[in-house]
Amino acid sequence: MTRFGIIGASGIVGREINKLLVSTHKVPISSIKLFASKQYLHRNIAPNVNNIDKFNIDKLNDIDILFSCVNKTFSKKYIPEILDKYPDIKIIDNSSAFRYDDNVPLVVPEINSNIINKDTRLIANPNCTTAISVLALHPINELFNIKKIIMSTYQSASGAGKAGIDELIKETSNYLEFGKANNQVFQYSLPFNIIPHIDDFHDNKYTNEEMKVVKETKKILNNNNIKISCTAVRIPITRSHSMAITLETEKKIDYELLSNYYKIFTDVIKVEDDIINNKYPMPIITTNKKEIAVGRIRKSLIYDDYGCDMFVCGDQLLRGAALNSVLISKILTDI
Repeated sequence: MTRFGIIGASGIVGREINKLLVSTHKVPISSIKLFASKQYLHRNIAPNVNNIDKFNIDKLNDIDILFSCVNKTFSKKYIPEILDKYPDIKIIDNSSAFRYDDNVPLVVPEINSNIINKDTRLIANPNCTTAISVLALHPINELFNIKKIIMSTYQSASGAGKAGIDELIKETSNYLEFGKANNQVFQYSLPFNIIPHIDDFHDNKYTNEEMKVVKETKKILNNNNIKISCTAVRIPITRSHSMAITLETEKKIDYELLSNYYKIFTDVIKVEDDIINNKYPMPIITTNKKEIAVGRIRKSLIYDDYGCDMFVCGDQLLRGAALNSVLISKILTDI
């Protein structure tokens, strides 16, 4: 039986992980210890859990697998210290702190679980957008070798945490009642608007969110030669991220072969691609679902036989973050 711990248990991803552990996934659990900031102490935040504790590095001695669901500043400060203090603990980090470290595996279990071994003590969980999109891209890369990816993402308010959801709901109500919406979490008011700006801008004029997709996709697919460009857009929905993807491949794309390959991953990928009956991926059909939806699959008008366009949706809190973390923990318990 495994003893789990969650740092940031009161946050939106921490709560999802906790729910999955205690109610959805049959992980061999002995205990779960929850840690959060002071204002969330002693609140019931998930099934079968009555209280949470303030984080203290000295309280981790009876934990086998620790989920870190806090920001990269916290992770960089405390994770090396935790690993040093507790030589038997294994950590799954949901921040971006160690994703680009060559010595830290960046894992989507359905794609590259083989890079985890019994000596692995720190694993990075990908950015939620990347975790969803690579599930759709991996079969194409395996079959036809991807050369280029052009991606536009349409990301829900919950990508900014609970505060993002709260602001969208509150300000939508304000807009409908008073004709005006304000903003604190987002750069502009989000109701009835879209914002092509997520996270800070780099010198190359791409945002940090966009560059995460670029760097992490290459690492997870184990191909630094793929050329990737991304534009990340915030949209006024509460949950599930979407991606419009155009790609070029080295080999001609056989769509029947691709369809058969997707069928192998039916527990991960649901093909919604019936334009006659208006079936295609949408956030409304992927929210609270474990599978991603892939559709609008068609031959590219730019790259012809060597490219395709598609639309992908997935619940970024569940599939893109919490579920990916829990699946990693299952691998660790089986080693």
